[in-house]
Amino acid sequence: MARMRAARVAEPIVPECTTDDVRAAWSEVARRWSYFVRSGLDVHRDLVHGPAMMDACGDVRGLRVLDVGCGEGWCSRQLAGRGAHVVAVDLSDAMITEARSLPTARVDYRVMDAGDVDGRSWRFDLVAACMSLHSMPDPEAALSAARHVLADDGRLVCSIPHPATHTSDGEPAPLADEPLYLHAGAYYPTRSYRVWWTTAGEEWPTIRWNRPLSAYRAMLAGAGFAVHALLEPCPSQADVDRHQRLSRAGRVPNYLVLVARPRS
Repeated sequence: MARMRAARVAEPIVPECTTDDVRAAWSEVARRWSYFVRSGLDVHRDLVHGPAMMDACGDVRGLRVLDVGCGEGWCSRQLAGRGAHVVAVDLSDAMITEARSLPTARVDYRVMDAGDVDGRSWRFDLVAACMSLHSMPDPEAALSAARHVLADDGRLVCSIPHPATHTSDGEPAPLADEPLYLHAGAYYPTRSYRVWWTTAGEEWPTIRWNRPLSAYRAMLAGAGFAVHALLEPCPSQADVDRHQRLSRAGRVPNYLVLVARPRS
């Protein structure tokens, strides 16, 4: 199996980083990202935040679901496989092309900015945002649009990298049996930065934003949501034993899964 690693680097992007910049960046790496997710290299998705996200979504049989920032379609396929009817949107046409390369019953993929979904006469029982909000310049716009098309008794489930352990100039903790030290970096400033990934010896970047947890809570409230549950998924010891890359996630929280409901 090809080797993979991801490293956070102190490489801030100019504050004017726009939706067009994000679209171009993800379109450039769409095929690499699709391979990464589908090849078994993304063990954090397969064994940590992915299962937690699906557990938080619960029984979706027969539900109408909107997947915002769907990327290559992992979350949409999972939800459809559990019986949901999914509309999945992503601003990158290259990512939607990758998603459509694995045709899945009950999934309708659309090239669309998540902030524009409120322009449709859609109604959903559940909105899912699987590891996508942190890659958006204006996630509150996406959340506000999602609230507009979500039923009043519906739910929002989203996953993000944990703000305390994924910062723009943080350093990963040592692996295996070494002492656990964590340089959290600059937690508070909201700014964009690049994450460099390596698969099969080839390096490529993605874009994400550094935001504190309080900023996400404020954005949810501003969009009309109240946080119902906050989960910090952790791998099992058996999975850590099988995959050394999960060692850090077994000792400090790497991800958050947020469940929110429309405010009454």
